[in-house]
Amino acid sequence: MSNRWHKMCIFFTCFSLFLTASVAGCTFPTKTTKSQSTSKDTSQSYSYNELYQKVGPSVVTIYSNYGPEMLYDMTVAAGSGSGVIFNQDGYIITNYHVVADDNLELIPSIEVALDTGKTYVAKIMGTDLLNDIAILKIEEEDLPTSKLGTVKSLNVGDPVFVIGSPGAGADLMLSTLTTGVVSAKDRTFNGIIRLQPNLIQIDAAINPGNSGGPVYDAEGRVVGIATLRDPETQNIGFAVPIDVAKRSADEIIKTGSLERGWIGIDTITINKVTARAFQFEANQGAVVVYIYRDSPAAKGGLLRGDVITSVDGKKLKSNTQLEDALFKKEIGDSIELEIDRFGQEVSVNLIVEEIPTGKLE
Repeated sequence: MSNRWHKMCIFFTCFSLFLTASVAGCTFPTKTTKSQSTSKDTSQSYSYNELYQKVGPSVVTIYSNYGPEMLYDMTVAAGSGSGVIFNQDGYIITNYHVVADDNLELIPSIEVALDTGKTYVAKIMGTDLLNDIAILKIEEEDLPTSKLGTVKSLNVGDPVFVIGSPGAGADLMLSTLTTGVVSAKDRTFNGIIRLQPNLIQIDAAINPGNSGGPVYDAEGRVVGIATLRDPETQNIGFAVPIDVAKRSADEIIKTGSLERGWIGIDTITINKVTARAFQFEANQGAVVVYIYRDSPAAKGGLLRGDVITSVDGKKLKSNTQLEDALFKKEIGDSIELEIDRFGQEVSVNLIVEEIPTGKLE
């Protein structure tokens, strides 16, 4: 996407989040119950060491023969990162950009190291480029694993911790743990290939090399895959919900591949606050902020500023729902969109296509 539209998309995202937070953050004092006032404060004495010892062995460091060139402006070292073993047969979840070069071409030689120091040659079993997910496999049995949770059990303010291997080369810091809280859910931010929806925002440190590593809840369950951080701010990092990663992993393990359909748009969720601010007639749905060249959306006549209000006859409340609907589509399927175009209702029927390889324009 062009720099101009990149900046406009990020501005729209940040401004809409600011407006939402301004309204949602206007709370009033509430009466403290007896149980709340007498609960013990353990925030100063709590340690994550027991959980670290339990799940740490399942976190791996991933190396490639590509080198530590920087990937775009996300302060992520391409070809070095982290991952988590989620299956005793040796399946590992990590980020796509960890196993790809700066042209988003997959790197042929990948090596995985356990916390014991033992290394394995890993095979890339499949990828989900749109969600920055890759599934690897090493040939070993009875490996330590982490239990997968769900983002549905995660609330804003819940504690989380991240384990990974930040740094590179001689400065690589294996099995580093950082802590924080869930700052927000369902965020949209600029990812490796597009505006990526449905992200978990956390304030735990995500540094170069952490990418692909697990984000755990307070019970030691993986709830996300650390993906990127905002390089222009502090304490704003993002993770792909484990539900999204697991959905891709299950399909890859089951069928041996993952065919992701797309229609070639970037969207941002519209709510009542942002609709009022940007004078949209519709007060819920997903607004189109970018259309990729030669995509189904471009060929089908979608326009920037169109607000998608329903998909296949079902009302749309967020761009996450649009993502879910597209995931269920096969290549060649049709998808019917109801559009609010500056107050006029428009119906658009598109044919889902396979996402092109490499960078998108």
